[in-house]
Amino acid sequence: MNALLQIHQKPIYDGSITRYQEQTVNPSNPLALSNNDIIHFSLNQSDSLTHLHEGYFFITGKLRKVTPATVAGGAPVDSVAANTNLTNGGVLHLFSRAELKINNLTVESVIDPGLTCIPKIFTTYTDGEAKQLVTMGWTLGSGVTSDTGEFNVRLPFSVLFGLGYDITQVLVNTKLEILLTRARNDDDALHQTVVEEGVYLKLEKVVFKLPHVTVDDKNRLVLLKTIEKDTPLNLTFRSWDHYQIPSLPASLKHSWSIKTSSHTECPRFVIFFLQTGRSGVKTKSSSEFDHCDLRNIKLWLNNESFPQEDLDQNFGTKNYALFYHMYLNLLKSYTGMRDPAPVMTFSEYKNATPLYVIDCSHQKDRPKQGSIDVRLDFEARAPFPPKTTAHCIIVHDTVYEYQALSGVIHKYEG
Repeated sequence: MNALLQIHQKPIYDGSITRYQEQTVNPSNPLALSNNDIIHFSLNQSDSLTHLHEGYFFITGKLRKVTPATVAGGAPVDSVAANTNLTNGGVLHLFSRAELKINNLTVESVIDPGLTCIPKIFTTYTDGEAKQLVTMGWTLGSGVTSDTGEFNVRLPFSVLFGLGYDITQVLVNTKLEILLTRARNDDDALHQTVVEEGVYLKLEKVVFKLPHVTVDDKNRLVLLKTIEKDTPLNLTFRSWDHYQIPSLPASLKHSWSIKTSSHTECPRFVIFFLQTGRSGVKTKSSSEFDHCDLRNIKLWLNNESFPQEDLDQNFGTKNYALFYHMYLNLLKSYTGMRDPAPVMTFSEYKNATPLYVIDCSHQKDRPKQGSIDVRLDFEARAPFPPKTTAHCIIVHDTVYEYQALSGVIHKYEG
């Protein structure tokens, strides 16, 4: 019956969830927050339903500046760093690695979260979704610290981990561990309007907020039967693997043999970007990228290329529409939305976030077994400048199965 004629339809009340409450998880060592420290969270609660998708890290800290004493024998002066702020999404640059374990098995490991997750936001979040990340410090230049140099940010679990983005259901009766490894320094997390010496960042508190779900009697019985039968439960998500060339040679062309992949983890999307003289330089944002006047890019999966034809783009003459179109298409393909609003406009794409995106999710000759050689060829109109770093993110499917009663978890290899 047409919806216009459903005059007898009654409201439906869903009382299956009787309680939805955040619980604070403190790290094993709350004082281990310095550079190179590992911040370790452990959650081992039986008969619990946890909703990782809505979990988040609450992080507080401060930016300060130490000025040498002006009088011989005097004490250094500690003051507010007036010209320094967290760069856009800078909280992600505070860590060099993020690892998730379920039932003692590492199911996801994110290397260089800043250089992995910031491109993820630019390419797979709509403009409206990105604006909601203001509490994470996603400010696009306006800064997040207070007048006294203090900051507090909310880093969503779904931004950091692919499992958190894709798995929207609860996990049943699992032991969880999260390990955040602090970066060796915080230079890439900071942005200075002018050079300001003696600036330091101090983390004061990092906690994990995890929602726990309580259900009504009817659904509790269903879940108990699932647990008693030790039914395998599926965890399918998209992993983001980051690779880099620390210093490109001053050439026009480069061929990069990135990895050999298994057929079950065949690339679905590849995101390539360049940075010139940004790493460790606080006056240049580590959350922005450089186009380096790239002309062409081609991905090879064994003998199949993406795209098949050369692009022949030119940033100098504003002829980069194909690059921007490929950037837009990833948002559609990744989210399934028909016409999503991107984070970056055409001009912003060139000036701040030239991300070169290749959708290889449709493959003609995808092997059912064996390995896949992943190679990236790229060409610029001028030699790559000194101190240019090449980055590549490979997005691929990852599948695990876990059993709530026995605690067994294994990776599906096909």
